[in-house]
Amino acid sequence: MLKRSENMGKTRVDESAAIFDFDGTLVDSYTPRKNTHKKVAAFLLKPLGIKSSDANRRTMLQIISKIDIEMHQNKIYDRNLWWKEAATHYFGKTTEISESTLIRASTLYWELIKKKSTVYPGVKSILRILKRRGIKLGLVSDTDGLKGMKTERIEASGLRRFFDATVVSGEETIEVKPHSEPFALMSERLGIPAERCVSVGDNPETDVDGGLKLGMKVVIIRSKETRNVKDPQPYYLVDRKRLMNLIIRLLEEVK
Repeated sequence: MLKRSENMGKTRVDESAAIFDFDGTLVDSYTPRKNTHKKVAAFLLKPLGIKSSDANRRTMLQIISKIDIEMHQNKIYDRNLWWKEAATHYFGKTTEISESTLIRASTLYWELIKKKSTVYPGVKSILRILKRRGIKLGLVSDTDGLKGMKTERIEASGLRRFFDATVVSGEETIEVKPHSEPFALMSERLGIPAERCVSVGDNPETDVDGGLKLGMKVVIIRSKETRNVKDPQPYYLVDRKRLMNLIIRLLEEVK
């Protein structure tokens, strides 16, 4: 339903919501990952009894980079499992690495990501304008595997204040994306029916199916990962500079 705002003198969308992913959608946490992997690679060598030489660090870094891809494909976000797998790849199945070392490596990793992540240009402006139009805002993001860390990172980004509700799937839900459970919980928390929501993400593998199954309109931001995507798709593919206009248009079309 469209309604004229007396305060703003502009058309706004009532009783509708825009739901955003976090990493890769609102904040660039991908650029700092390579350097963060280097730090973790160097950190892991000592407890494994490996000399921290350039060659050994490069080998461990290559292993971690490969595991990063594999774990994301399998939707395994617990970095403790990543580092344990890296140690196994380096030494073999008989390798023992303590739980405390794994936790320290994961904490190092996420603290560096939290510190080095940056909000994409224009994101705050988009969120601010959507809120002024009366559109409710939700944030749905998968767990980092270290309980509470995703919430800390959201707070550190300075974006939490824009959102009416947040859901960290895998911590507040049993299932992670692309399952529909996190999106259903967000719809419930916002008090907005799923069919009156637009979901925005950057990854077609994780950010599409959950919202679509509930009747949400889904938008994926163009990136190098989507450059080979061909139309038609069950979602909208858009450049960042056109994102806000598309969200508003889609919500205005909601009956």
